[in-house]
Formats: sequence, C-alpha cells, structure tokens
Amino acid sequence: FAGAFTLRQRMLNFVQNIQYYMMFEVMEPTWHILEKNLKS
Repeated sequence: FAGAFTLRQRMLNFVQNIQYYMMFEVMEPTWHILEKNLKS
C-alpha cells in the first residue's frame, strides 16, 4: 500500500498546485482588470 499512498499524495499535491496556480496566476490579475472595466 505504500506505493499507492505515495502516488495518492503526489496526485493530491499536483492538484493543489494547479488550483493555486489557477487562482493566483490566472484568475487574480484578470479579475482586477474585469472589475476595473466594470466600474468605468
């Protein structure tokens, strides 16, 4: 079971890194641009 546990942890870490990247590198800058465009 150790191999399966290690694989599961690596997959979970990968998903968390992707979520972090999407939120702070992709969504955050464009969100501010969207808000600015909606205000004006």
